[in-house]
Order: sequence, then C-alpha cells, then structure tokens
Amino acid sequence: MTEATSETPESGLDMLDGLEREELSETPNPIKRDDSFMSKGSEEGLIDGVFDVKLSEVTEDPNQVNVHQFYPQLEHQFMKGHGGHGDQRLAIAGSVSSGWVPDSAMDSRALVPSTNSAGTPWSKDDENNSSDPQKSQQTQQEDKPSQSSEAHKVSAPGGPEGAGVDSPKGDGDDGLESVFSTAVDEQTLAEAKERRGQGAGRPGETGIFQTEKWGMEKPPQPSLKQIMDDTAMKHFTKALKLKEEKNYQSAILFINKALTIHKDDVRFYVERAEAYLNLCDFQSAILNYKKACLMAPSNQEYYERLAFFYFFQGQSLFDQRLYPEALEAFSRSAEMCPDNIGYHIRSITCLAALQRHGECLALVNKQLETDKNNADLYIMRARLHEMFRNTTLCYYDVKDALGIDPDHVEASHMMARLETVARDNRRQAMQLNLMSKHREALQKISIAIETDPAVADFHVLRGALHRKLGDYNAAIDDFLLALDKCDHEEESPVYIDSQRQLLLTYNDFAVECFSKGFFEEAIILLNKAIKGEKREKGLYVNRGDCFFRQDEFSFAMQDYEQALEMDPSDDTIKSRISVIHNEFGVQAYQDKMFPDAEKRFSQALEFHPKVGQYYISRSRARYMMEVHTGIVTLS
Repeated sequence: MTEATSETPESGLDMLDGLEREELSETPNPIKRDDSFMSKGSEEGLIDGVFDVKLSEVTEDPNQVNVHQFYPQLEHQFMKGHGGHGDQRLAIAGSVSSGWVPDSAMDSRALVPSTNSAGTPWSKDDENNSSDPQKSQQTQQEDKPSQSSEAHKVSAPGGPEGAGVDSPKGDGDDGLESVFSTAVDEQTLAEAKERRGQGAGRPGETGIFQTEKWGMEKPPQPSLKQIMDDTAMKHFTKALKLKEEKNYQSAILFINKALTIHKDDVRFYVERAEAYLNLCDFQSAILNYKKACLMAPSNQEYYERLAFFYFFQGQSLFDQRLYPEALEAFSRSAEMCPDNIGYHIRSITCLAALQRHGECLALVNKQLETDKNNADLYIMRARLHEMFRNTTLCYYDVKDALGIDPDHVEASHMMARLETVARDNRRQAMQLNLMSKHREALQKISIAIETDPAVADFHVLRGALHRKLGDYNAAIDDFLLALDKCDHEEESPVYIDSQRQLLLTYNDFAVECFSKGFFEEAIILLNKAIKGEKREKGLYVNRGDCFFRQDEFSFAMQDYEQALEMDPSDDTIKSRISVIHNEFGVQAYQDKMFPDAEKRFSQALEFHPKVGQYYISRSRARYMMEVHTGIVTLS
C-alpha cells in the first residue's frame, strides 16, 4: 500500500485530472467521513481533503480487560451521510483524487471509523471524558459553515472540463455516467423519495406501497372472523359427510374442532348429540341437547328431541331391569312433553315393576280424567288391576275399552280369557257343592264372580251356598245382585230362581232370628219375604208364630187364616188356629166373660177337637154360666 497511485483506477484519474493529489503516507490511515471536508475543499479548491484522516494507536489501560482478544474489533461504524447518492459520489471522487478508492465505496452508505480531533480513533471514553464542553460546542459551530461551504465547493464545476461531481445536470454528466454507469437522474430519485415518504407515513406524500401505481389491484383479503367462520364450517361440513357415512366417531372429532372455533353455534351441539345417540352414548347426547335448549329456549323441537332422548335412555335402562333409573328418565321425558301419553305409560310401567301400586293407579286415573275415550288407557289400567289381583275392576276396564272400540284386539283377547277362567271356576264350584264341600265351592264361585261379575247365575249359586252356610246377609246380597244383573225380567229363569232363593233366605233368616228371640227382626224379614212372594203359606205361618210369641193374637190369627186359605187341608195351620181361640177363651174367662169364653173354647174344639184341655176349659165356662147341656162326647 506504499504506492497507492498504482492501485487507483485510470478512469478516475482522467476524470479528476485537474485536482491536486495528496500522496499517501506509508502507514494507511483509517477511512473517516468527516463533515469538515466540505469547508476544506471550498477553501483549498481540493476535494481530496475529504479523506484527510490519520491512524493513531489506541492506548489501553492495563487494569482493563481487552475484550477484543475475545471478539474482533470493529474499526468502522455505519454513519448516515447528508446527501444520499450525492455524498457517495463525492466520497468516491475524493478517493480518486487521493489515488485510493476503497472497495466499499460503491455501497449506499460510507463506512468510516470515528476519530477525534487529534486524529486518533474515537472511543466511548473520549466522549465521556471530555473536560471542555465549551470547546466541543465551539468546534461543532465551526464545522457547520465549513460543511455548507464545502458542499458549495463540490457542487461547483471543476477541472478543465468544468464537470460538477454531484450535479445531476451539466457538461460533466457524460463523464460521470461513464464512471458510474448505474447512476440515475434527479427526477427518478425525487419520485423514489416521494414513494418512500408515503411508505413512511408522512402526510401529503406518495409512497412506494400506493396501490394505484401498481399494474393490477390487490384482491380484498378476508378478515379474521371470516377465516374462523370458514374454517369452522369446513370442519362441520366434513363432520356431516362422515355422519352420512356412519363414521360417527370421526364426525364427533370434526364437530369438536368446529366447536373449538365457534362455541355459540347451536347446530354443532345438535349434530354432535345425534352422533352420540347413534353411538348409544345417551348421557352425552342429552348434555348436548341441554346445551342446545339453553342456547335456543324458544325452539320447541329441541325440547321434544331431548324428551325423546330421555325416553330412549329410560327404555334401555328398563330392558336392563334398572327400574328406578328408568323411572327417572321416563319422568323427565313426561315432564318435558306432558301431552305425549307414551311417556306417561312407560312411567306407569316402571311403577308397576317397582310394585308401587298406589302411585301407578294414580297416574292412570289422572290420565283418564283428561282422556276418557282412550281405550289403551283402560287396557293399561285393566292390566294393572289384573296384576294386583283386582279381577273385577280389570273386567270392567276391559268392558269399557270394548265399549269405546269394539274391535280392539287386546280388549277382545282379555275378555275372552276372563270369561274362560270364570266358567272353569263355576264348574269346579258345582262339583264341590255336590260333594258337600260348601266352603271350597264358595271360594271357587267367588273367583268366578270376580273374573266375570256380569253373569247373574254366579251370584245365585253363591247366594245358595251362603244360605247353606248360614251367612244370610251375604246370601241376600248375592240374590239382590242377581236380580239387578238380570234387569228384573220376571220371565228370566235367573230372575225366578234368584227371587225364590231370596224369599227362602228371608225365611231362614227370620227363623234364625225367631230361635234367638229377635221377633221384631224376624217379622221385618218375613214382611220383606211376603212382599216379594204373597203365595207362600209358610211365610204367613212363620209370621203368625212371631206375632203369637209377642202376644199379638189378632195378627197371628190373621196370618194363620191366610195360610189356611192357601191350604185348607193343612192340620198344622188348624192346630195353630185352635191355640189362638183357646187363648182368647182363657182371656174372656179371666175377664168373667163366660159366654165369650165358652164360644172361644168351642171354636178351638172345631179346629182341633182332639185336645182335652179345650173341653175342660169350656166346661168350666159353662159351669160358671150355670148352663148344663149334658155330656159332651169327644167324637
């Protein structure tokens, strides 16, 4: 580097031939861009003063650690020039005049080391240890005019050809363009600065990012919300496609991705619930539909679907015999859709399986209050009654169901089964009655009546068994029921048989009361019997006996005479009449009414002449009358 002139490009020497050259020292100085070169150039008429820099050794403090032994020392720093491309060309021109052009001269920014006033490289310690701030300020003020004058000096035409180095126009443009082939004119630079200004955001300037200067307009970019919506719908569409392919697990995964983006779309929860239902995950499906109902409380379809999910879950639990859990699920479905009878019926079925009979019947009765024309409800209650051994109520519910729908298949089958069971029990009861097993026969005929209570003949048979067993009250009730069930048709054989059996029961009951001294009750029962059957002489005889025991001889005489009219040849009736006349004669004799007494005794002898006491009584009466008629024969 001792002969720097030999390394200077020849074209640069030709261009700057009029400038004085400064020989380089043996020790190359570090390159420094000093702003004072403008003033020096203007005063001396030289541009090579721009590169008037010297290198000095850096003194190091032995107490300090030299960090440059670990890291390479940077001898240059980046500094921004004043004139952009113009400063660059001035620096290159100065280097040409001095006979040395650095390799980095073609860069957009000059790389020079920072030096102090003594010519040594500038360090941070020099800046911090500056003891004369006034001198530093004065030096800065002196540099300002020198910079302006040097800039003026450089911009003036120079050399024998009169070409300005930094002037974009003039006679020296051809020389500059020959050296700097990539140089641009000032108009292009101005437009670039304007575009750069707008890019920096300065108002009133146009920048390089202005879309109007581009060849085609940039299409509008989607917003973040739109991107998220599109992504969510993409996952949701994929899930629907997988669901159609019955790949429900993968569909759930894609719906989960969509829900991660958008948690407020009710469709995602609905479709995920349907997918869970196909996987028989009822609890997850119910939770998703609950979320959908909360998000759309006015959508009735979601509530109905949720009720169906509860019903589906309850049916699954019911099949597993988990009746309490199934009852809870059915109850929830019935609460959400109270108009759906099927949900209530399943709840009733669970209650029946749990043997909670009262609650079960209460629910059925409540439903029948609102829907009385539903044959299925009657069949349901009939089944419940049959389960609870209430076969009579079961029969009537089946009958009501047939009244609503005569062609109801289930009701017809149940009615036929009940009638068959009733006939079998009646046949067994008659066989047991012939074997004198009245108790066993009574049980069988009772089952027959409970199974088919509409048959009046069953009541007649059971009433007769009660009469034989001495249970007259129960017998009377059965006969009265038989009369009612045959609609009191007098020509009906059942009516005739039941009427006769009822009269016999009244009579037997009266006899029972008579034997126990309950004459009033016996008379009442006989009155009922006579009211129903006035042609039965035994009823009058029995009532006459009751009156006789109550010393009601006149009423007794009337009943005996009525019975005698029905059967004049009955000696028992005549003997009873003779006893009544004897009683009247005794009373007359005691009242000293001897003629009446004698007459009564004579009437007693007419009805029963074989009683010797009547003769004695009549003789006493005649004796008292002092009437002697002779010996009375017994013939």
